[in-house]
Amino acid sequence: MNKSFSVVTTLLLLLCLTLAVVVVVDRVNGQLSTVRAFLSDSDLNNLLTRESPLFAKEIEAQKIPDMQLKEHVSIIGDVDISITGITISNVALGNLKVLMTSPNQVSLTDNNAQITISLNWAYRQENWPHSSGSGTAVCSTNTVSMTVTILMQLDVNSGKPQFQLTANTIDLGNLNINISGGGGWILNLLQNLFASQIKSSVQTGVESAISSAVARVNNNIQAANMMPVLNMTLGANNFKLQVDYRVSELTVLNNAFLAVGTRATFYDPNKGISPLPFGHVTLPNQPPSQIDDLIDAYVTDFVINSMLYGLYSSNQMQTIITPDMIPNYSPIQLNTTSLKNLIPQLYNAYPNKQVQLYLYSNAASNANLWPNIKISQLNGGMISAYFYGNIEFQVLTGSGSTANAFILSLVANATLDNPKLIVSGGSKLNFTAQIVNPQFSVSVAQSWIGPVNLANLQQIIQLTLIDVYLPILNKDLASGIQLIDLSSLLPGFNLVNPNLLLQNGYMVMGVDGYYSPSLMFRQQTGKNVEKDVKESSAAADKIIAKLKKTISIQ
Repeated sequence: MNKSFSVVTTLLLLLCLTLAVVVVVDRVNGQLSTVRAFLSDSDLNNLLTRESPLFAKEIEAQKIPDMQLKEHVSIIGDVDISITGITISNVALGNLKVLMTSPNQVSLTDNNAQITISLNWAYRQENWPHSSGSGTAVCSTNTVSMTVTILMQLDVNSGKPQFQLTANTIDLGNLNINISGGGGWILNLLQNLFASQIKSSVQTGVESAISSAVARVNNNIQAANMMPVLNMTLGANNFKLQVDYRVSELTVLNNAFLAVGTRATFYDPNKGISPLPFGHVTLPNQPPSQIDDLIDAYVTDFVINSMLYGLYSSNQMQTIITPDMIPNYSPIQLNTTSLKNLIPQLYNAYPNKQVQLYLYSNAASNANLWPNIKISQLNGGMISAYFYGNIEFQVLTGSGSTANAFILSLVANATLDNPKLIVSGGSKLNFTAQIVNPQFSVSVAQSWIGPVNLANLQQIIQLTLIDVYLPILNKDLASGIQLIDLSSLLPGFNLVNPNLLLQNGYMVMGVDGYYSPSLMFRQQTGKNVEKDVKESSAAADKIIAKLKKTISIQ
């Protein structure tokens, strides 16, 4: 039995899920934390209880190797015994429970679980007259107990946790054995084998599967890149940023909560990990009382601000408003003819030419002024956004070339209305909001066509950026910015009921979840399980039986 044991694997991956949801937790090497997340033993136990039938099916799918034994029987000599076709069925988890012990220990225990073991047996006498026989046997018990204790360790330099097994014991308890096809000495021999070698083989097999599950998770963590360069998208815009995911805390609080954090701060990919010129609020060190989900977390506005600063410092915060983006009904079109009355100098310099607006913010043109957000609990909670940048009016002169007419300095602010977390596809957690109440001011930074009327320029900005481009940006935001995708980390794990509350300088986030075989089927096949109930049910059952093969960190 060399494949992962599903219940323990799930427990470990839920711990890793908590790692994936959070971002930085406490002071590590002088660095303040930005997020703290909590996984409670009570919520985890509720999940295990709710999903115990699924775990039972996974245990039934465990493969027990055949056994070839040699036993000495006083009346006939040595006998070769073959035990084949060992199967597990009728599994019912008794009192599966997670216990947390401060500062860094998690235990999984079970008592009075039920299991049935079926097998085929055959024997052949080694000496003449080589008598032989065969039959079947069924063994059942409702006294199975399990104790698995995991010690969590963390190297704060590499930011990689490791899980060490300090206890790993499976005891089948008292066996009720029913043997058919034999009697006399073979019956006594098989009963003794069940109580000793066969029982021990099953126990050792499950224990080995648990050890393999822990080793697999540890190996995947060690192989993981904790400071990757990520490709990110928002609508049609593509970005590339480095993010620091190193774990900074992994500890048990009050014998009831697992507190986890990583250093997930965004950086300019060209500069790598380096100090940022701003900080954040100090987070509470106890779980939130406002919400109670499977995983709860505090997230400071530092996380988003580090992403904005990374885009700003790497000159990736830019977009172009093109003439075809302006609807026909707009009173202003992006061409010098339409703009003639507002900017006559532009038409005089470039008659009958199209114009595009190049909007950007970077360190070269806006030193020490980068876009940022601020989270507060005013008015029931609000997120304020601030932008500092430039707008270049570029004339399309033909053959793909442009000429700058003038550059405006832009200072803008707005509110992110109705911020919330949404679930997409069952496994993706997204952040969404709408930009409302935009306000801005502009000034002329440079002009190649002479003086221009500032009031007229403000009217153009209102009609192009605010009335036209803002709805496009809000449409992109409505679909959400992906925070996490569990489809590879926990196949079939369905996220539900996300919560989001705003406080001064940070957000309180929460999300619940459960296992969904139909979701796992859709993730692995691309088909909708509801379209054909009979076919989908059979396929889902098949996938459930193979769940232990599919749960891995990728």
